[in-house]
Amino acid sequence: MPIKNTKRVVGLEPGQPRYRILIVEDIVENRLLLVKLLESVRLDLRAVENGLQAIDICQEWEPHLIWMDIQMPVMNGYEATKQIRSINQGRNIIMIALTASAFEEDKQAILQVSCDDIISKPFEEKMLFEKMA
Repeated sequence: MPIKNTKRVVGLEPGQPRYRILIVEDIVENRLLLVKLLESVRLDLRAVENGLQAIDICQEWEPHLIWMDIQMPVMNGYEATKQIRSINQGRNIIMIALTASAFEEDKQAILQVSCDDIISKPFEEKMLFEKMA
């Protein structure tokens, strides 16, 4: 039986800047999972539970990348993405949508609000890091 070659991200290469990553996810368990996976590679992280909080963080902290859940209370990911893109600090942020939807029309709507990419839930750790790369 051949041995499967699996690679695991364990950190950034020396000399890399400290990347600021914002996690926007209303389900506590999902938010904590993302924090745990990303903390392991020494990224600067903040995590919030809705889109309104994400907008406030973007204005003061200016993350490099946002993991944006789409379905959330208070303000969903569609509206939060549109509002973040409309502020100066939000124009250059990479935004990757997190969605449980498998429908193609939902994915098209996510890309139309200017998310840079999409990852479906449940996701594999490997896919998370591939999208970030």
